[in-house]
Amino acid sequence: MTSLFQDVRVAMRSFRRSPGFASLVVATLAVGIGGTVAMFSVVDGVLFRDLPYRDPGRMVVIWNRHATTGSDKVQISGPDFLDYRNQTSSFEELAFMHNATDNTLSDGGRAEQVDVGYVSANFFRFLGVDAAIGRTFATEENATATNKVCAGGIGI
Repeated sequence: MTSLFQDVRVAMRSFRRSPGFASLVVATLAVGIGGTVAMFSVVDGVLFRDLPYRDPGRMVVIWNRHATTGSDKVQISGPDFLDYRNQTSSFEELAFMHNATDNTLSDGGRAEQVDVGYVSANFFRFLGVDAAIGRTFATEENATATNKVCAGGIGI
C-alpha cells in the first residue's frame, strides 16, 4: 500500500512540473472512457436487451431459399405464408411481414414517399403491441390485397 502512495506522489509531482502534459493525459483518458461508455450503451441496447415485444425469445424469422440464385434470405411470399400457416402445427402463431419501400402516400393533394411494410391481420396481436395511431387490422381485411388499410404506420 505504501508503494501505491509513493507512485501517486511521484505522479502528482510530475504533473505539477508539466501541467500541459497532465491536461493532455486527463483529456485522453476522458475521451477514451467516454467512447467506451458510448459503445457499451449501444451494444447493450442492441445485443443484450430483449426486444420490446411479448416473448421475444420465442419469436423466429422464416426465410425462403432461392433455388436459382442461392440466396438464403428471401422473403416469404403471401401464398407461401398461407401454406405455412395452414399446413404447420409447429408454431403457436404465424404472422406475415413483407418490407416494401418507396410507396407514395397521398391525401388527394400532396403526395409523399414513405416506407411501408405489408403485414397480416394478426401482426400486432403476434407482437403483443397495439397500434400507435388508429386501429389494428380486422381479420376480414386479410382476405384481399385490394383492401388498403393503414394502422400505426404499417399498411396492408
